[in-house]
Amino acid sequence: MVSAIQNHWIFTNPTILYAHFQSVESPLSFAQKFAEAFKVLKH
Repeated sequence: MVSAIQNHWIFTNPTILYAHFQSVESPLSFAQKFAEAFKVLKH
């Protein structure tokens, strides 16, 4: 679950967004899923 998406810095270029994720499962399983999802992000 994504619990928050926020921009801490108003005047940055490019815009920097922070995403907060949470899950109820083993930490290793969560880390593996996050690593796979992170691969699709582009700049």
